[in-house]
Amino acid sequence: MQSFMNQYLGADDITYGRDDNAFSNSSIRHDDLSKNRRISGPDAKTPVKRKFRSRILKALILPAFGLALVASIDALPVAAEKFVTAATSVGQGDYQLAYEEWLPLANAGDVTAQYQLGTLYEAGRGVAQDYSEAAKWFMKAAEQGDGWAQHHLSMMYKNGRGVSRNEEQSVRWLKLAAEQGIAKSQHNLGVRFNDGQGVQRNESAAADWFERAAIQGLAKSQFNLGKIYQLGRGGRKLDLLKAYFWYDRAAAQNLPLAMVAVGNVHYFGAGVPVNKALAVEWYTKAAELGQAEGQFALAVNLSNGTGVQENDKLALHWLQVASNQGHVAAQYNLALQYGNGEGTAIDEALAVHWLWAAAKNNHAEAQFRLGRVYETGIGVLKNMIVAVRWYRQAAIQRHPDAIVRVSKDDIGDIESRDTTLNYSARQAEQFEITRQLTKDGDLEKAFRLMKSLAEGGYVPAEHMLGIFYLTGNGVTKNASEAITWLKVAIKQGFADAQYDFAMLSHEGTVIPQNYTDARTWLVEAAVQGKS
Repeated sequence: MQSFMNQYLGADDITYGRDDNAFSNSSIRHDDLSKNRRISGPDAKTPVKRKFRSRILKALILPAFGLALVASIDALPVAAEKFVTAATSVGQGDYQLAYEEWLPLANAGDVTAQYQLGTLYEAGRGVAQDYSEAAKWFMKAAEQGDGWAQHHLSMMYKNGRGVSRNEEQSVRWLKLAAEQGIAKSQHNLGVRFNDGQGVQRNESAAADWFERAAIQGLAKSQFNLGKIYQLGRGGRKLDLLKAYFWYDRAAAQNLPLAMVAVGNVHYFGAGVPVNKALAVEWYTKAAELGQAEGQFALAVNLSNGTGVQENDKLALHWLQVASNQGHVAAQYNLALQYGNGEGTAIDEALAVHWLWAAAKNNHAEAQFRLGRVYETGIGVLKNMIVAVRWYRQAAIQRHPDAIVRVSKDDIGDIESRDTTLNYSARQAEQFEITRQLTKDGDLEKAFRLMKSLAEGGYVPAEHMLGIFYLTGNGVTKNASEAITWLKVAIKQGFADAQYDFAMLSHEGTVIPQNYTDARTWLVEAAVQGKS
């Protein structure tokens, strides 16, 4: 199996996390109503004066300690009582009541209530989802200095939700929130400086903001800081021990990619002694959490018996899981497993399928091998035209063997006559075999053969592959794949595909209903005699 050395996290550039929203679904949490709503951090400004703050914050933690505490609070002001009711309502899932309690306070200028109304409108809880209203309330709270409101407002400007998309305004509010110690804002600002989004690219500034968020315990920033020290970027000297320190902190918070990084550190001995068994333990943890890089690394070690007992069958399983997530190296290695019969019976059709997947994702070795497959006719119909196409794709990526193949002027001439004259006839023969397999109920085999024909450019197979995906014949139903292949056939002017697409457009069950498209493609099909 191919080594995963090229997948080592230090081989390329820094892998940064996406921007972090304050809430993935804008949900309201009790800790957001208490300690995380304070202004804090190394550069905290003088706290904004908030109505009833000192007494309200105690009341807002009621759900954690029980409602009995209410009895011990004597003569709460009306506003404080509303906060207690709103916070309790959130804990009980009664967002409408929380909205009713917060609205008058927000209208009276209370910054916390304004922020909470923004979260309700953003998530559509207790009220109809309305990004414009959410942005309005976040703006009111942000202008009063609320850090979390500033964070939310920044994200709304970045994504164009409730306000016009504006990178300059997004960065402005993000900086204000970051300066108040909001760790997620600090992380996002680091991403902006690293990528040059709305600001001039500055790796040193990016590293500074990641470090501030990492110190506060944000796992993604800890991972990024580890990568920075591993590569010696952002004004930091290369320091493998510091890299390991931050990777380990992020991995301890169950960040899967950090787990892979820790595994790599132990596997390669990057600043610590080599311990491949421990590396496999970390790859396993990441794999079980769904991280494709960890799944691939685990599969390689299982296949080679490195740090763990050799197990081709289990290696095949993890390669399959990683491949289904689009991991290109896993797709290539899975093709080799099926082609060589490692952990499974030899299956040339599946080997070609996964070579196609990797080749389409620009894996040079997969492109070269796919060229060989079509040149020799192993597992597919022999086709020098397709072979040359893949050799050329691999050659563009400087694959040495592919360069040699395409440099031979006669590569396409030797068998081009046979290909031109007989290839379509052989495709038609294979297509009829596929149709018979379908009638006989051998749907999985029929699907694999149909897919091979479609990928080889046989138009009727492109159309039928779309139908297979549409109906779930031999494969899991996939409307997106179905439409993709129907459109491929349509572009070739195939009348049956035009007719079926017209029917789908008319019915509106698989794709949005569109009578104009339905009429257009019915006419196109009718011109060719399809009715």
